[in-house]
Formats: sequence, C-alpha cells, structure tokens
Amino acid sequence: MQITVTRQEQKRCGITARRDDGVTVSVPDYGRKRRLPHELAHYAVEGVLALDHGFWGRVASGAVFPGMQWLDGRRKPHASERSRSLVKTDPEAVEAECLVSAFEKIIDGRLDRDFARVDKFLKDAVHLGSRKARSLSHDGVAGVCRAWRELQSQWDAMRVGESLALTWPMRHDPSPAKREREGPTRKRGRVRVGD
Repeated sequence: MQITVTRQEQKRCGITARRDDGVTVSVPDYGRKRRLPHELAHYAVEGVLALDHGFWGRVASGAVFPGMQWLDGRRKPHASERSRSLVKTDPEAVEAECLVSAFEKIIDGRLDRDFARVDKFLKDAVHLGSRKARSLSHDGVAGVCRAWRELQSQWDAMRVGESLALTWPMRHDPSPAKREREGPTRKRGRVRVGD
C-alpha cells in the first residue's frame, strides 16, 4: 500500500492510501496537534513491530474507519462487509494504540536511554489482559525509537504543501474471520518487553 502524507499546517496533514487492490482512500488526520501526526506514529510503531492488525494493516486489508472516504478505484464485492469485520475492535489494534501512546511519551521524555525505565513503562502501557505476551527486546524498542525519530525529522523538514511517500508492506490478511480459520497455529499476543 502506498501512503502519501501531505503537510497542510504546522501540525496537520492530509493522508491518502492507495491499497494494493487499487482502491484509494483518504484518511483523516486524527493527530490532535501532536508533534508527529498520529498516523505517522502508528506507521513507525506498527511497521517496526510488524503489527499487521494495527491501524495500517487493517487499512491495507480493506478497513474503512469512520471519517475515511473512498476516492478512487473499484471496490470489490462485499467490501463493506469486509471493512466492518476489519474495523471491529481487535486486541492487537488496541495494543497498537497503547504502544503509540507509550512510545510518544518515551520519545518526548527521552526515556529510551534507560531501558529499565522503558521496560516498566511499556509493561504498564501494554497490559491488555491475559493474552500471551510477545517479546519486545531492547533492539525492538530502539528500532521503534529510531523509526519514530526519522519520521519526525522528515516531518519537521517538510513545508506546507510538501508530501512524504511511504510504503506499507502487505504481510498477510489480518481479517478476523481468516485469523479464526487459521486457529492456534497463528502466533498472536501482546507485546512483552525485556526478554
């Protein structure tokens, strides 16, 4: 999927996503005046941690969230039903949102220099119940922080009207129905830090 982020104001952007099926959608700026637009933060976190069921993975698979609009391309039969199934709350989507919020605080507070603090901070932030946790290593934390700062640097250098082109890889189909058919062989779980 090709994502184009265009700077509209100091802290606002316009976003379009051209999915691999040829459909182009607009994505509203949910950023609420953050330093790095919220959708770019999702791109950094979900991309580095391969969270296929986060915001961008679900958009790539056909989800149309509230506020998004179809712009171009032929929609497949049953696209609305598929979108509804993808938009439903998914534990990994909730996890992605928690991680974006946590990494925003980690980056802004420069906490990533003290992994013990980051470890505790992330464990508290991603506590989502009893799902088996996935490991998030020091390298994983460093990778997210590096990707976030690179996007932040690119965003800061952009003038109003300039665009940033990003590519979201399609790893697999994150639809809840397919994951249900895949059964227990599909590795899922929330992120666990410190291993």
